[in-house]
Amino acid sequence: MENQEYLADDCKKDKELFNSYVRALILPIVFLIFIVVVFYVAQEERKEIYNAFINGEEIICDNFIVSKKLGFKFDKNNKYRVSDDKNSFILYNCISKKTE
Repeated sequence: MENQEYLADDCKKDKELFNSYVRALILPIVFLIFIVVVFYVAQEERKEIYNAFINGEEIICDNFIVSKKLGFKFDKNNKYRVSDDKNSFILYNCISKKTE
């Protein structure tokens, strides 16, 4: 009888240890999934802004309206930088008028 109680207590300790390890693994996994989702959403927004400029739509950069119609074109050295020879903007820092 004592042996069964000892085995039951030992089993409970093993379960508690296993559960603590599982909980310790779940938190970093959830955090990593969160980081991946955030980066994916940011990348999709960047693509949307880049494509909006390519398609000739107006985007807003630092309170300036930027579009191909207004004379902005891609910089020679950086494909994500647009300029009109006076002002220069990085497209990632802009917002699309659609998502405003």
